[in-house]
Amino acid sequence: MSEVAEKPKTIQRQAKVIDILKIRQVTFKGFKFALQARANENSRFAMSLVLVNPDSIVCTDGRRLHIFKMENDYEQGLYEVVLNSGSRILLLKSDTDTKFPDYKSITPSHKDYFKSFCCHEPEQSTAFVCACLGKKDIIANQKYVLPIMNIEETFDVFFKDCEHSIHFVSEKYEAVIMPLSKQEMNFLVK
Repeated sequence: MSEVAEKPKTIQRQAKVIDILKIRQVTFKGFKFALQARANENSRFAMSLVLVNPDSIVCTDGRRLHIFKMENDYEQGLYEVVLNSGSRILLLKSDTDTKFPDYKSITPSHKDYFKSFCCHEPEQSTAFVCACLGKKDIIANQKYVLPIMNIEETFDVFFKDCEHSIHFVSEKYEAVIMPLSKQEMNFLVK
């Protein structure tokens, strides 16, 4: 008599997916903003992930940090970006034990207020902010400043000096940009 082998039980992990369509403009725009600060190198895996909190979406590449503030009911944790197109963003819950950088520790505690400005003309706003920061000898990478200027909101800018980060804060968005290092500034001068 032959025994019938029992079919092995397969355990399927229920994938946690966040699917954002461009139709939901405010949410889509906010996610797009956050994702711009995500690291693209494989060697910095934790910084290529998206941190989802109950009140925010956070990304960093180590030189800048973007936060989109939104109340949400997404499952909290780290997500991998599966798709980031012009009309759709698809995130998949990461099952790695990787820890996201402690972004709260790099958010500036200094509150040396400088200026409040509204971004409606990105080129003019970028030039204005860079000129203002330049008065304090703070040089920021313009490719990091421009995404902030593309958000049509009023931002407060906080910074202390050329040794400290620049903190942009609005009602729905927050960004921290590290100033250029001396090595980067020397490269620009050459």
